[in-house]
Amino acid sequence: MSNMDEGLKHLITKGVVYDLGQPLYPGIPHHPLHPPFGYVMARQHGDVIFKEGASSANDLFTLGGHTGTHLDAVGHISQDGKLFGGVDAKSVQDWRYGLGQCGINETAPIVARAVLFDVPGWKRVDVLDKGQAISGEDLEKTLGWEGQEIKQGDVALIRTGWGKYWDDPESFNSHEGTPGINLDAAQFLVEKGVRFVAADTTACEVVPSQTMEVHSFLLAQNGVQIMEMLNLEVLAKEKAYASFFVAIPLPISGASGSPIRPIAIV
Repeated sequence: MSNMDEGLKHLITKGVVYDLGQPLYPGIPHHPLHPPFGYVMARQHGDVIFKEGASSANDLFTLGGHTGTHLDAVGHISQDGKLFGGVDAKSVQDWRYGLGQCGINETAPIVARAVLFDVPGWKRVDVLDKGQAISGEDLEKTLGWEGQEIKQGDVALIRTGWGKYWDDPESFNSHEGTPGINLDAAQFLVEKGVRFVAADTTACEVVPSQTMEVHSFLLAQNGVQIMEMLNLEVLAKEKAYASFFVAIPLPISGASGSPIRPIAIV
């Protein structure tokens, strides 16, 4: 059990809840290194009929810890064989039981202040270009345009506009690259003391990336967790730049990530 910061309550003035999770269905975009979402209705109505006519349906769905809207565990990334805190990755990982340290089961439900960085809004475009990098200066200027500030412990929501392509996997995972933050932006956010960095793209960082330097810097070097593939369009439309944010990962022992359904309340 953990206590909520009482200072968060002032963020809720209208009582409006925004769903920031993308829908799950066969064919959704997914990173090529992670499994796709799969679904079958394993038991259909009429397969078994009980006395008095009752019947039921149930499902089988498959997905990875990084499929759809999800949260990376601290142990998702290692650098030179080490997880955050100098933990030797090979010594704590197991094919069947996952990560003995830094797994997603160590992440408590997230209740925090979130700030939307509407970078396309500041740039007066609908969506950023393929492979366009977002710098620390871009984030700082976006905050100024919004009239917001980032505080210690916040969740940074990075909007690129890429959510518009969710129903078009080929565009969402464009071979020409996707927009995202660069190392300079990641350093800016860590210096501000954010707890989590979230984005509306597959990788959060700018793609192509040969080194995964943003993931390494945030996760392996600083223990700042990453959320990916959020739907941030409605927050931008409503100009809801600061919100009461909630996201709960599944307590999957040893997992390197988990699906989430984040919400923002204003």
